[in-house]
Amino acid sequence: MKFIAQRYRRSASRRSGFTLVELLVVIAIIGILVALLLPAVQAARESARRMQCTNNLKQMGLASLNYESARGRFPDGMTLDFEAGCPAEGCRGWTHIHQTLPYYEEGALEAQFNFDFDGGWLYFFRSLSAAQRDAMDNARLSALLCPSLSKWEETSGNGYRRDYYGSYGGRGHSQSTGSSRFGTVDPATTPIVTASGIVADDGVLYVNSGTKFSQITDGSSNTFLAGESFFGTRDSAPGYGTCEGGQPTWYQGGAGKSATNVSFTRALRGTKNAINTDIGCNDPSDGNEVPFGSQHSGGGCNMLYADGHVEFLADNIDFDLYQATSTRAGADGIGLN
Repeated sequence: MKFIAQRYRRSASRRSGFTLVELLVVIAIIGILVALLLPAVQAARESARRMQCTNNLKQMGLASLNYESARGRFPDGMTLDFEAGCPAEGCRGWTHIHQTLPYYEEGALEAQFNFDFDGGWLYFFRSLSAAQRDAMDNARLSALLCPSLSKWEETSGNGYRRDYYGSYGGRGHSQSTGSSRFGTVDPATTPIVTASGIVADDGVLYVNSGTKFSQITDGSSNTFLAGESFFGTRDSAPGYGTCEGGQPTWYQGGAGKSATNVSFTRALRGTKNAINTDIGCNDPSDGNEVPFGSQHSGGGCNMLYADGHVEFLADNIDFDLYQATSTRAGADGIGLN
């Protein structure tokens, strides 16, 4: 009986550990579980990032609508004072963000800038000391940054970028006839094409726009106000080549010497090209044609409408509807809902 008990204890002792085969099986099972769970975790994180981008655009919409309530018009898509006369290098416009800073609770930041400085932001900055320029460039407005692009949020030490741009329209030229902000034109015969590509004023936020609600005859819920976009250029971010060499900080608008010779790559986007189209440009002449887009997995991008709501649009939406929704008075009366 004693012999049997000792033999049982020796047998139980031998069975108490894992064999090499069993250990490998356990490791393989853990690896399979991780492989199955990791995509779900990544998808959940991207969903959270996309939701944050949606909330940022809603905040932009609220700021723009508050501005409209106070002033009776939307902010200019980009402010350029051509009437004052531009220096040889051209005027440098301010983005629409500077007009809505108080509605982001950034009144103190607004007070640091002279938005009425002759020639625009470039000449204003040249009047400052290096320390003053650095202090302003280091102003990080998180509400203008999409977490999906956090790797490229700082533009090579030249200030923080932004990932949301006003919509200037997108039929490819000015839709105005007669005397317009872009001169006397007939869009049927004289599309306006500048050194930086097309110029359009059929959206809500364009150069010196000041659009009123009454001018959005297609309906504010059917008309884009702004949307996501990213800017490749020299910061090694994925994007569209080197369409324009400048940095897309929150305050820097484009350059111009006259109303029909203006670049607004840094400030605005249009719908001449579909969402996330890689236009492959390596020439400043394509700059005004950079499309809306994002780095969200699966493509698409968030778009803000003039009534303040936000929708996520897929890359493959109907292009005619997409363009129609970028115009404020195209007599189409249709949206993408």
